[in-house]
Amino acid sequence: MGNQKKRKWTVFFIIKSVGGSIKEAIRMINEIRSLEMRDSVSIILCMNFLRENLDAVLQGDETLVNDEIENPTPTTIFFNLIAENDIGKPFLNRLDIIGENSKFDITNPDFLEEYFRTKILARYKAKHYLLFTWDHGRAYGVFEDFEPIEGLQADGVKILHEKTRILTMEELNTAIFYAFRKRKIDVLVMMNCFVQFIDAGYALRRSLKYFVAPQTSIDFRGYNYVFIFCLLLNNPKISPKELAKAVVKSFSSKVYVNRQEGINLKKHTSIFATDLQYYSFLAKQIDKLVDTLLPMFPEVKLLIKKLKEECICIPGKNLIDFYSFITALEANGLLKTNTLSTSMVLSLKELIILESHIGESLEFPFTGLSIFFPNAMPIPTHEIDGFDDFFKTEFIQKTKWLSLIKATIN
Repeated sequence: MGNQKKRKWTVFFIIKSVGGSIKEAIRMINEIRSLEMRDSVSIILCMNFLRENLDAVLQGDETLVNDEIENPTPTTIFFNLIAENDIGKPFLNRLDIIGENSKFDITNPDFLEEYFRTKILARYKAKHYLLFTWDHGRAYGVFEDFEPIEGLQADGVKILHEKTRILTMEELNTAIFYAFRKRKIDVLVMMNCFVQFIDAGYALRRSLKYFVAPQTSIDFRGYNYVFIFCLLLNNPKISPKELAKAVVKSFSSKVYVNRQEGINLKKHTSIFATDLQYYSFLAKQIDKLVDTLLPMFPEVKLLIKKLKEECICIPGKNLIDFYSFITALEANGLLKTNTLSTSMVLSLKELIILESHIGESLEFPFTGLSIFFPNAMPIPTHEIDGFDDFFKTEFIQKTKWLSLIKATIN
């Protein structure tokens, strides 16, 4: 679609819609297919779904979705959006298949790196790149899948159990970094729950400039795609920073078929645009704050536990709101011996958080970044699959935050 000299943006998706979300994925794609395209923007989709629903996707007709397939055929198909000249068609653009791989593993960074290199960089080079991911999220991972594993019971009977597979943020960073090499993706927009998480941004800081994601859950109807793509198509010279901010701003104006339902969803969602260039410096300042707190133990242990509970934002995953916690520590005088680092951490918020949408009806505090703060250490013999415990993230391994966790637990 257009030549490389004219192309300002290449927008590419990674979509997983194997389960009941296929209808929502079709609705999202239809919104984009209804817009008048320009040579300045290319749109590519990598879609992991059941091949039996290909006609529903191509025709944009969710009534064709087969919900009861006896022997389904999972596959991954790559599409390019092509402008239609036939005014009699239901959409202004058609989905053109540019590749298929039934063995494509959406949780494997090697497969994603190949997608970035062969389907994006080799065919659709552009001045700027915008990546969307679309599926469920687990704060530090996306595209959750389950692999049947054969095992033995104590009595020797063979059984099948499920092993969780997930694409971690470090693996996504690896795929982007090795494909794009010396440049970063300009904007990543994640339609995945809970992923505005400090460990996620820290992992992606080497391969990504601006990160848009929810700190809360988010409905599958997601972002205001019509606004985002109209903005790109009509103003392709927009800067990546302004685009990231606009994605968040536009969420408030998204129109839902059921107006009241839309109002309720917006009230319970928080989305932030963040600038990842400051994450390495933020991590260093967090280390200094931990060094300030540790000599105060065990005297402050109960107080820190109390403040942590007041700042919980996602109880099921032991995630607290980072800035609320730091503010609470400061207000209680625990950081008065290191006012410089405290000031730097709080000042960085104004640089890191570019734009916010904070739902009016949220029960817990949300200011832009979650951080892991569990009530117990993992049991080595009962390791949890899928990074539910977050103890293996690069942020946990390379910073002193784990020392604060241990001091509070022990």
